[in-house]
Amino acid sequence: MILGAGAIILAALVLYGARLRLFMPPVREHSREREIARYSTPFSSRDPERLHNIRVTVDRLSRLAVEPGEVFSLKSVVYAPGMEKLYKRAPVMDDNGKMVEELGGGICQVSTTLYNAALSCGLEIVEVHRHARPVNYVPRGHDATLYEDQDLKIRNTRLQPIVFRGEVEEDRLTIRILERAAPLR
Repeated sequence: MILGAGAIILAALVLYGARLRLFMPPVREHSREREIARYSTPFSSRDPERLHNIRVTVDRLSRLAVEPGEVFSLKSVVYAPGMEKLYKRAPVMDDNGKMVEELGGGICQVSTTLYNAALSCGLEIVEVHRHARPVNYVPRGHDATLYEDQDLKIRNTRLQPIVFRGEVEEDRLTIRILERAAPLR
């Protein structure tokens, strides 16, 4: 059996009558993930509250797995019970294209980055909505807004579960989509 780099194998030999059996803990699933997509967007603002909201959303997003055939809803992550306590007020674009201060400003940059990553690996986009005006961190028509009545929904059309991994760097947000390998038999 070949395992990913850095994997630690703990084995115990146990004697049952005349049979010798080898027991190993299961391979940690994240060591068997393969990147299938990556998309980055530059930060359009140095607003600390906006960056905080992006980090909160990326952290929540990076904890999830989406099974084959399952539809992922970003709104279910952002609007999960108690999440409103984690977000701060920051600039958002309202329905008329004006910038206003609201709770969760910056979340749309995460939804836009995730949307473009999903497009690049052929996942099915079940629901997407555009901003009232173009945004400055992606080409026109490549944005994905998220609001109370608007969601980003993505169906996992792959044969294996997928996971999202986000990185917030000094001036850039990167979302990677990873596919988990089939279990060893």
